Amino acid sequence: MSLTRREILEQLARLGIKTVGGLKRGCREYEAYWSNTLGRPACSLVPTQSESFIPEA
Repeated sequence: MSLTRREILEQLARLGIKTVGGLKRGCREYEAYWSNTLGRPACSLVPTQSESFIPEA
């Protein structure tokens, strides 16, 4: 499944994430998750110390 960045940002806003930093981080996490899931390398696969916005299955 692939969403445009606009669709990702809309979904994050629906989840209550409103700050620019939070939206950027959530978008990067989403793209990194799908790159990793699909086996594609992603330049933004950087581990973070805080809780992820994307729930794990």
